[in-house]
Amino acid sequence: MKKITFLIVIALMTTATVMAQGPRRGGQGQQRERDPKAQAERMTERMAKEYSLNEEQKKQLSELNLTMTQEMSKKAEENAKKEKKNKEAKSKEVEKQREARKAQMDDYNTKLKKILTEEQYNDYIKKREERQKRMEQGGGRQQGRQPRQAQ
Repeated sequence: MKKITFLIVIALMTTATVMAQGPRRGGQGQQRERDPKAQAERMTERMAKEYSLNEEQKKQLSELNLTMTQEMSKKAEENAKKEKKNKEAKSKEVEKQREARKAQMDDYNTKLKKILTEEQYNDYIKKREERQKRMEQGGGRQQGRQPRQAQ
């Protein structure tokens, strides 16, 4: 029983690894690029040879395959549109979050200004601007400090 369970786990892990690598040339990625009619014709020819279909069967299968591939193509386009809308929605959400953080920082700075003296607040603003400049340049650490070693 343990051996069977172990083999099933190995098979599932292998399958997951292969699936995670994505489609290869000639695989699923190319099938999506073809138009439905060409895909239906290819499927029909393959099945006609494989199952030795007569002309009437081949004609009926061709119609069926064309209908199916057109529906699949339509669904794929709808899914792509939905995905695009989701990306736009995420972009809008990120912008809302950015605006909310800015409003929060403005409120913080207003309250901080009431707490600190004018000199202290000016020093705070100066240091904040220096930090922002370092972050923009990609050097988030203070000068003179050594970067942490990776463990």
